[in-house]
Amino acid sequence: MNSMTKFYGVPGLRIGYALLPPPLAGLVRQNLPPWSVNTLASMAGAAALSDDAYRERTAAWLSEEKEFLSRAIASIKGLEPYPSSANYIMVRIGSRVSAKELAAALFKKGLLIRDLGAFMGLGPELFRVAVLSREANRSLIEALREVFEAKALNRGRRASAAPEPA
Repeated sequence: MNSMTKFYGVPGLRIGYALLPPPLAGLVRQNLPPWSVNTLASMAGAAALSDDAYRERTAAWLSEEKEFLSRAIASIKGLEPYPSSANYIMVRIGSRVSAKELAAALFKKGLLIRDLGAFMGLGPELFRVAVLSREANRSLIEALREVFEAKALNRGRRASAAPEPA
């Protein structure tokens, strides 16, 4: 099963596909609601799937940009990106900052991340970021560095402000 909405840039159409063995495909078809895909989405999906050049260009770009973003995130102390086969990267925060706090800090800078703390089986230390253009990815990396450097500086100031033991 695969969603086409992000790869092909058609989020409002909510289309996807599944490659299944015939017996399983028959079971899925029996359980689909009538008119599960509208005519516009169906036509757009067919056109998208026939555009091999777009698919190849986008797959090559996504692979390169995802590698860039993942390496850049990994270079920030306190962040650990997970390998991804999608167009987003899940990241674990190894510090005392939660994904919710990070999302709020980045929102103030005009950037959005997805806090994964509310998802079953995931925790408050996980978030995901979309792989976007190089310029957008650089903006995210710069903002992440600022947030984590500020947090590290604040922790350092608190520790150094403590009185010396007598």
